[in-house]
Amino acid sequence: MNELSSGLIGLIPLVLLLIGLGFTRLPAHLVAVAAAAAAALLAWGGWHAAPAALGWAACEGAVVALVPILWVIFGAVFVFLVCTETRGMAAFRRFITGVSPDRSVQVVLIAFCLGGFLEAVAGFGSAVAVPAGMLIVLGVEPVRATVICLVANSVPVAFGALGIPLLALVNVTGIDTAVLTRDVALQLSLFAVVVPAVLVFMAGGGWPAARRALPDALFIGFVFSATQLLIAWFSGPELVAVGASLAALFAYVAFRRCQGACATALRAADEPSLFTASLPFLCLLILVLATRLTPLRILQKPPFAFVLHVPNGHVLTLDLFTTPGTLLTIAGFVGACAGGLSFRRTIGLAGQAAVKIRRTGIVVVSILALAKIMTCSGMIASVARMLAGAVGPFFPMLSPWLGALGTFVTGSDTSSNILLGALQKQTALDTGCDPGWIAAANTSGATAGKMISPQSISIGAATAGVESRQGEILRATIWYCAGYLLLLSVVIYLGAR
Repeated sequence: MNELSSGLIGLIPLVLLLIGLGFTRLPAHLVAVAAAAAAALLAWGGWHAAPAALGWAACEGAVVALVPILWVIFGAVFVFLVCTETRGMAAFRRFITGVSPDRSVQVVLIAFCLGGFLEAVAGFGSAVAVPAGMLIVLGVEPVRATVICLVANSVPVAFGALGIPLLALVNVTGIDTAVLTRDVALQLSLFAVVVPAVLVFMAGGGWPAARRALPDALFIGFVFSATQLLIAWFSGPELVAVGASLAALFAYVAFRRCQGACATALRAADEPSLFTASLPFLCLLILVLATRLTPLRILQKPPFAFVLHVPNGHVLTLDLFTTPGTLLTIAGFVGACAGGLSFRRTIGLAGQAAVKIRRTGIVVVSILALAKIMTCSGMIASVARMLAGAVGPFFPMLSPWLGALGTFVTGSDTSSNILLGALQKQTALDTGCDPGWIAAANTSGATAGKMISPQSISIGAATAGVESRQGEILRATIWYCAGYLLLLSVVIYLGAR
């Protein structure tokens, strides 16, 4: 096959996935399984990949899907169920309502600030699952709540899970960490302001409600953007999203208190204090910092971590002790204990979480198997080369779209960087562009792809209880993703000149 035909054929599994999820009424887990099977058949027939290699690639994808992705989905849903059972969600609602009575502002605080914090410390879907549940408690319709959280879970993704996507990009490109961190922060600085503004329009209530909330949303966005730039410039990628999210939230609360506008609603008799309700998240923050920024990092290595040698030559390290799913689960048990739940009831909630994500599990395993099959066979590289060759000097405008494609397939900014980072760098060198700027564009574009990632949609839909409406969620979200990418393409192109 020539480059054009191989690239077009390589797109078939992705097109099947997109059409099946967005424009049919087929169950998402069946669509994902069919797309993975199509990828395997094409890889065998068109790329002459050995069946054994494809089998091991699919197994590798399944293992990665289980740990950390499905494990963290379980943890996020478990924490949400615990917070609901202990009435912690009611306490958060009381606090957010006290900060601002405007529901549009409440949506920004929960989906963007709290969601950004969860993305920063845990990642892997927790930033969609937990805020979506909280928005539903506030009275937001479940599908709308899920779409809002998907759009909000964009900018913080670049530095999510304590900067893992950026560090992965450094590993595959060899470009200096400081250069990539600053470039990504610059590329996303405008979007840190735009996304909160868009959220107030998505919250409902029409133009009058959006106009009232817009100044507050812009204030939150500017604080987030400025903090993100400062930390990226003078520190590193690990705490960029953590600092920006918390700074935006606390700055807005302080601003409202200075105005004397914060109100303290009476606490119901069965409602915990805000501190008690926050314990799962405080515990999560402490655990993450303790296991990432101290000598406890040894827990991420053998003998505490399991090492699997896959016959295809890859080595998988399964970090069971410090992976976000484990930390979320521990945080859930802490919250249950603080909330007065019995051990039996807590185990019952854990069982509910496992049942709740069973179909999501099939989707995630299938998508990761598809991604590994397409990677090991060379299908993804063929698609990227075809797209790069077709646009020539305008490659900087395409670069973020490739990053978004990588996230759409794998569900992860980290995986997108691993998948396409080296290709982006080499193409930049071939076209005379700054390799650091173009490699960073892969990460920035991947933040847009996160909005429409089938895994993220499945996570949000599972938490919101609307698993049968995933196609509707995708159709609503894809337009925001396209607008985000179009604007980002302009930013990348102008910065590359």
